[in-house]
Amino acid sequence: MSTNSLRRTLRLVSISAAFLVGLLGLQSTADAQRARPAKVKPAKVAAAKRGAAKLRGTEAFKPTTVSAGLKASLRGKPLMVAPKAKTGEYARAMKNSVEIMFMPHASSYGHLLVRVGDRMYDMPGPSGARNQNFSDAMRWVNSAGYGFVYARTSQQIAKLKQKFETFANAGHGFSMAGSGPTNFSCAGFVTAALKEHAPELKVGLSVGAIGAARRLLNSGSHDAVTLYGNAAGEAGNADFKFLKLQ
Repeated sequence: MSTNSLRRTLRLVSISAAFLVGLLGLQSTADAQRARPAKVKPAKVAAAKRGAAKLRGTEAFKPTTVSAGLKASLRGKPLMVAPKAKTGEYARAMKNSVEIMFMPHASSYGHLLVRVGDRMYDMPGPSGARNQNFSDAMRWVNSAGYGFVYARTSQQIAKLKQKFETFANAGHGFSMAGSGPTNFSCAGFVTAALKEHAPELKVGLSVGAIGAARRLLNSGSHDAVTLYGNAAGEAGNADFKFLKLQ
């Protein structure tokens, strides 16, 4: 073999060896990255914890029995019962939550109102919007009522109370078919405020109480469901149905 040929052969061997070493190095790096768990920045974890809201106190209001039909309609959400005698205790436990409530017997169209912490807000009729203590408002409730509960932080509750109080005192009039900007139905009043000030709850604007409550029941976006009035004693009834919603 000539000197030039020998040199060319040695050069090719050197290049091949370098390429193989580099390839093995890349493979080792890739293997190490796969084996090593991804790091999560502490700041992001802390921020997530600060923004998290959990529903607490549900065990105190858990029914002893829940019928199979009711359990299926809940779609895995916890169920609570709050008879009239315990609404004060319930409001204290649920202070960091928002609850959209449907009263099927309030009229032929039902009625929608909202609890924010320990305050109740609604548009009951021509008298205009109302802002009152939740326990006082619930003293008259004997007939069935259903609440769809959303956990919120204390800061979120304080902000929503302020927004609803401003909304309730703005002098809006009542209209059965109205959804604003000056006249609202009961459902329009509740959903307009929540859509604007709590869009993360994904409560769509609605004029009708029945349609709004039916969507809430079926949406699965809420954290729990509460039964009020005479519905609170019917959780174990095999024939239980959400009136006007099922």
